Amino acid sequence: MVTCPNCGEQYENPGKFCSKCGTPLEADSSTATPDTAVPEVSPAPQYDPAPESAPVATLKKSRKTIVMAAVVAAVLLVAIVLSVVLLGGALKSPAAKFIDIHKNMYLSPLSSAVSSSVDAITSKSSNALAYSGDMTLSFNSRLDDYYYSDTNAIFNALSIGLSADISSKEGLFGFIVSYDDDALLSGTITADKDSIGIQLPELDSKYYTITLDALLNMLEENGIPIDSDSANETKELFKELSGKDVQKLLDDISEILTSCVTKENVTKEKRKIELSYLDKDVECTVYTFTPDEDDIEAMLKKLADYLESSKTAYELFYAVYGLSYIGTGYETDDAQIRDDYDDFIDELRANARDIGTDMADSDFTWITAVNGKRVYLDKIIFRDSYSSTVSISYESYGEPKDGRRDAIVIEDEWDSMVLSSEYELDGKKLKGSLSLCYDYEDIEIEYDVDISKKSSLGLWYGTYKVNYDGDRVCKLSVDEGKSGGSDHEFAAYTDDGTFTAILNTSDKKSKIKLPSVKPTDISDYTLDELADIFEDMGRELEDIMYDLYDKIYY
Repeated sequence: MVTCPNCGEQYENPGKFCSKCGTPLEADSSTATPDTAVPEVSPAPQYDPAPESAPVATLKKSRKTIVMAAVVAAVLLVAIVLSVVLLGGALKSPAAKFIDIHKNMYLSPLSSAVSSSVDAITSKSSNALAYSGDMTLSFNSRLDDYYYSDTNAIFNALSIGLSADISSKEGLFGFIVSYDDDALLSGTITADKDSIGIQLPELDSKYYTITLDALLNMLEENGIPIDSDSANETKELFKELSGKDVQKLLDDISEILTSCVTKENVTKEKRKIELSYLDKDVECTVYTFTPDEDDIEAMLKKLADYLESSKTAYELFYAVYGLSYIGTGYETDDAQIRDDYDDFIDELRANARDIGTDMADSDFTWITAVNGKRVYLDKIIFRDSYSSTVSISYESYGEPKDGRRDAIVIEDEWDSMVLSSEYELDGKKLKGSLSLCYDYEDIEIEYDVDISKKSSLGLWYGTYKVNYDGDRVCKLSVDEGKSGGSDHEFAAYTDDGTFTAILNTSDKKSKIKLPSVKPTDISDYTLDELADIFEDMGRELEDIMYDLYDKIYY
């Protein structure tokens, strides 16, 4: 045991210097054991700083090594994390990458949309149709033929005011028809879950209300049957379902459908691909999926097993099937639906091999070309029962700021259908077109809009045009209203001229109010009593029409 003569630190295997204070150490050559008394030492001599620098330098070097090692480890850790986060599926197999691409493109959006629809159907407080606002509809008729002169005069002097305040539980509607700024006829209509009401002050000062049950009975007695329970019956069919359950069901099914994609039937290569419709070539990573009959058979049998055991799958089948009974007067046949569901599963399982063989024999091939996260081509090719090659493809090229183009092309050896779009986004300005070409006929919608401004009807400010085989058919312009709010100007073009309708929306909450008079309930009125009311209203309306005739022609 060696003891530092300066600070008393003890060492079993001493170095040349004390690591605590830097004093030089001398190894004890005696055979003293750890229990040997420490001899008395003279006060530590003053030592030259030079010897001290040696252990300090050693310590600093050791610390630098540790720090450098820690830095290198941190850099490696960050690199690993970034490779996982930024590269995403770059390290995945071609099959796994192929599956990821199509889940993001089709399967996940589909399951989300269906689950949202189910929630909308079953919701008891949906406010999807809620709206409140006041509108004015006016016209501008410029038909050139002589026979249209009266038509031009009538429409150009006519205007209709509209009001609506709608929630999920009730609605309030109003209208006023004016000619040359003189009110001719106005009315208010109310509705809730139990009754409806109407007031037409120019025809009758009373505000009449009637229960829905009484109204439906009255219509049925007069040979006008109305199925008022369709919405409730639809909700009843879907009552066992929730959007969350349906989304899980569809996600499970997508996992099964993609189980036929394996490392053996997906290839990956980098090459230039041709976008034949968009007339572009792009360097891409190309995934090619070519399943054999065993792949398809195994997937279909797995799907049949899942559907057989899934409660949610049957409930969804039951609801969709049950829709066909609504409005027919027949009750849903639960036993028949169950039998049909079981038969469907049995047929799927029994024909799995034949379906797989048919797909393999048709040379079914699915090609997906990507560059980074962008899908430029997604194409399915197969031969139909007539040995004609059929292809269904999606093509995409360009970026919104420079002009993006997309197309869905379905074609065989004799015919084709193309749905295409192109658009350019410059800040808040969106300009483009959507067209459908089929059987040598072409319909196109052009738009040039500002996506930062919307009317209360949800339309962007700007212009929308519809062209058919190159000829302009109609045009919708949305802009700030001349008297406030938003103007929606719809123009229809004919060989005889142009007819324009302008709908101005206030873009504010409606000012409509319930009729101020006490309601008169006519739910228990006899048909004769109701007939008397309508006859009185008819005579008043006849007088109004005579007055209108005089204004137009005299």
